[in-house]
Amino acid sequence: LLTATGAFSYMWSTGNNGTPITPAPMVTTDYTVTGTDVHSCVNTATASVYVNVSPTVTVNDQTICRGDTATLIAGGATTYTWSTGSTSATITPHPSSTANYTVSGSNALCTASIISTVTVLVNNTHITTNGALGICIGDSIKLSTTTSYTNYTWNTGQHTPSIEVTQAGLYTVYTIDNNGCKGTDSIKVFADSPVALPMQDSTICNGSSVHLQVTQ
Repeated sequence: LLTATGAFSYMWSTGNNGTPITPAPMVTTDYTVTGTDVHSCVNTATASVYVNVSPTVTVNDQTICRGDTATLIAGGATTYTWSTGSTSATITPHPSSTANYTVSGSNALCTASIISTVTVLVNNTHITTNGALGICIGDSIKLSTTTSYTNYTWNTGQHTPSIEVTQAGLYTVYTIDNNGCKGTDSIKVFADSPVALPMQDSTICNGSSVHLQVTQ
């Protein structure tokens, strides 16, 4: 805002009449105003508008696995303020899902902002079975992962997407997906014991037969 005083009318080098004017230069610029009084006497004055260049703030994006920590580094300014409240050039957030972080950088009078995105990858490993979780003697249960990765480790020592188990116990699979993110899931297999059903005792003669019936 430039204001001229001391005259009756004004003419600016911008072509504007009157006062004040509100120039918006992109670079430092001089503005001259010519003032005329009621007696037609003329005088001039010059004012300078100094333009400070806004900083070109830079920051990196990052992709991490869930549970890991990102490192975001801002540059291009003198001081920084993050949306997290930090005033350091570097922050180390550990979001549980994809999140955006805004950093404002200043150099003397001017400030500029930029957004950084931390993409969080999740390895959702889950074990499924081909039936009930109870296992009878002599039977087996197939345990399969729901992922299609290439790196598997079961607590049984096997490295396949699926395993056949014949004993009760806790079974855990650890996976690494194509992005290097780790996942794990566990499932407990129970033993179903055969039920001994009682029958009535019977006494027969040699050569005779008897009908045996289970009692409830």
